Amino acid sequence: RRLTAFLAVLAVLGLPGGGDRAAAQPATSNPAAARATATTAKFVAMTPRRIVDTRTAAIGPAGARLPGSPLDVSIATVPGRPSGTLVAAAVTITMVDTLGPGYLTAWPSGSQQPEVSNVNTAGTGTPVPNFAIVPLSADGRMSIAVSAPTNVLVDLAGVFVASSGGTTAGRTIAVTPTRVLDTRPSATVGPNGTVDVQLGGVAGVPPSASAVAMTVTAVARGSGYVSVWPTGAARPEVSSLNLAGPDSTVANLALVPLGTGGKVSLFTDAGADLIVDVVGYVTGTSAASSTTGLFVPAGPSRQLDTRQSTDAPVLRAATRRDLGLDAPSGYTASQFAMAAANLTVTGTSGGLYVTAYPARTERPGTSNVNADGAGKSVAAFGLVPLGQNATLSLWPSRRTDAIVDVAGFFLGAPAAADPDVAPAAPTDQGSAPIAAFDQVITGFLALSGVPGASVAVAEDGRIVYARAYGLADPATGEATRIEHRFRIASISKLMTGAAVHRLVADGTLRLEQRVWPLLDARVPLPATVDARYRTITVRQLLGHTSGIPATPDPFFDDTAEVRAAFGPPGPATCPIAAAWTVTRPLTWDPGTRYSYANVNFCLLGLVIEQVTGRPWSDVVRELVQIPRGVTTMELGESYTRHPLEVAHPTPAIGETGGGWFMESIGAAGAWLGTPLDVVRVVDGLDPTKPGADLLTAAQLAAARARPTTDRGDDLTWYGLGMLSYRRGTAFGHTGALAGSRTMAVHEADGITWSIMLNAKIDDHQEVLMTLMDGAMSTVANWPSYDLSADLP
Repeated sequence: RRLTAFLAVLAVLGLPGGGDRAAAQPATSNPAAARATATTAKFVAMTPRRIVDTRTAAIGPAGARLPGSPLDVSIATVPGRPSGTLVAAAVTITMVDTLGPGYLTAWPSGSQQPEVSNVNTAGTGTPVPNFAIVPLSADGRMSIAVSAPTNVLVDLAGVFVASSGGTTAGRTIAVTPTRVLDTRPSATVGPNGTVDVQLGGVAGVPPSASAVAMTVTAVARGSGYVSVWPTGAARPEVSSLNLAGPDSTVANLALVPLGTGGKVSLFTDAGADLIVDVVGYVTGTSAASSTTGLFVPAGPSRQLDTRQSTDAPVLRAATRRDLGLDAPSGYTASQFAMAAANLTVTGTSGGLYVTAYPARTERPGTSNVNADGAGKSVAAFGLVPLGQNATLSLWPSRRTDAIVDVAGFFLGAPAAADPDVAPAAPTDQGSAPIAAFDQVITGFLALSGVPGASVAVAEDGRIVYARAYGLADPATGEATRIEHRFRIASISKLMTGAAVHRLVADGTLRLEQRVWPLLDARVPLPATVDARYRTITVRQLLGHTSGIPATPDPFFDDTAEVRAAFGPPGPATCPIAAAWTVTRPLTWDPGTRYSYANVNFCLLGLVIEQVTGRPWSDVVRELVQIPRGVTTMELGESYTRHPLEVAHPTPAIGETGGGWFMESIGAAGAWLGTPLDVVRVVDGLDPTKPGADLLTAAQLAAARARPTTDRGDDLTWYGLGMLSYRRGTAFGHTGALAGSRTMAVHEADGITWSIMLNAKIDDHQEVLMTLMDGAMSTVANWPSYDLSADLP
């Protein structure tokens, strides 16, 4: 009655129906060392040289560094360094032979050690390098401290020299990240191999550039190192990368002078595939005079630590996070085009990468830091272009904690805002709220007693809205987040149907193909079988016109007949359920009438496996989900709550509605996903929408067509793997499992929406359609931007 009253209110309103730095330290903004007005500086590249190697007294002070025993490094006394006041040094710092997990911090000598890190290591014995721009003391020195006993190597790539006003050479300019070398899959370098790379005059780097900034990635063939230096010069005894062993992957920034012909050289002793991405360059003497690209030191300062922040928690998988950086005293945020920042990922749950890029711009297809396993703390230094007001965006491929330490900024104009990118990054609850829309959903939750919901809306292929509401787990008070996954239940049939249509399109299947010649081995027909089973076709399974009995449903109906066949848990697998079903006669001749039966799609999953030789779920992932950018859906379990799954109240085994139906229902309803996942797939069914097309126009028309068999009413009918609504002008599907109600609809006006609840409601198709009609009617115009790249 309360729900009926809520829908009546809508009508009255006229609405239609590890070892990284500062493990226990708070995040800080600019420390005292960065508050004095900073000096601008130009970069002077030098042929890379090793200036510290604690393993030998021949290069700097010898002896492994111990915690509490900082190492003092003088850059001012390095032979051949350029004249002028030194402001910062560009170095590669390597931790070698480290005893246990640890980190290394470099900072200007004479000032308090900041709460930042430059290098992180798991202490496995593999050398770990990282590039760094380290501000220097007035007399040109830096200090280095470590948290665990280790040897330290310092390779100098160049220095930043004070330069007031405009200058020609030495200004660091960002370019659009561009891949200029990738030796995969057939041109592996080494062992003891060298490759020269043309950089001057390519990838936005002018021929007159003095140096280039690039990310070098190596996929190793053995343990060893990679050196980078200007072509034509003698190969120096330095390392830009250290390789842990076969198939290990490591990346690092390099800032290297251009050599003969505008080239740089790369050497690997172990043999490796090498990848070079250009990210910027340093101007030469023929450049125009300007202040753009001059360096301004800032600390170093910690600007983000998600482990310690209550208002900026862990980075969510595949979700954009914006971070505004603090400008040094005497400057405004709008004066900076790029930041020199160290990005650390920690507490990872598996391999991942993080991309840093200017806020309110399109996310590039590159990465700034990579971790290749769970639990690792990995740091990578980068030159990160900035958006307006010194704001950058972070995008992780997997959920992770992150730390951002900034060493300084480069003067220049920030990146212009892209009108197709949302002004603000999503929060845990989703995109920027629309109050009237949200009020309809939250009012429904309050009146219905449903604990939580999640909604996604797309317009013409653009994700324009995503919000999560209420509680994911009422028992703990955990709030629903947009990354939470629901049991999408029979919306799974849309994906199974799409996979079948794609197999038909490539000739693997035919709609008129009889099913049982394919299934005899998996679901053998008994001697006393109703002979009409042998005439059932793929088309009839897709359209629920096979005549297979709909009741009792072996997956859901807790009847004496089902209990006698399977016991209280129900059938353990789809083939077991199907083998019982075929002992019963068909309800009518195949192809003559419609009756919704879950066994139809359970059987389609087996058909997919038979013709492809692969699990049906793998085929659906490959043919339907991945082409639409959906990569994290997985199969659910009735009595196991998966990571990021909302709590679904599930009856105990033996109670009405109990059973192993998630495990056995398979292709008819086993997926876990988000409304965003579903909206992306449903849009892919319409070939007029952007992105990968899952169906042809002819296939979609056939799937939506009004059947000639009995269909119940003229408003809604079942086609081939989908429901048609509103007299055939819209299509989609609903879903219902214990503790879950879902719906997705593609509307005639270009809108696609999906809503998911973590509770049971009656008449869910009518209720959810009415609810969403009411919420959608509150929005006259959706945003013009696309949230697709910002959301999981």
